[in-house]
Amino acid sequence: MNPFVQKKLDDIAERLDTLEGILASACEKVDTADKRRQDALQSQLSQRKELVTLQHKASAYDALRSRHDHMTTTHDRLHEGLRQLRP
Repeated sequence: MNPFVQKKLDDIAERLDTLEGILASACEKVDTADKRRQDALQSQLSQRKELVTLQHKASAYDALRSRHDHMTTTHDRLHEGLRQLRP
């Protein structure tokens, strides 16, 4: 084969090998970025679930605290009324 043609073919093969390496590296970066994105979405979903749970607990606590305050007030009134009934 003509040495000039052989040199050009070798040069093309070398460039193809280089491009293959670049493409493989780019694919790895895309896969890594996709994995990070999936992890971030999963973390966000988990945090949202936790936030909803905490909001429900806070709401239940507020209702319970309000009921407790009402019962404490009622207890204090009853106790004061009983004290006034005693001679």
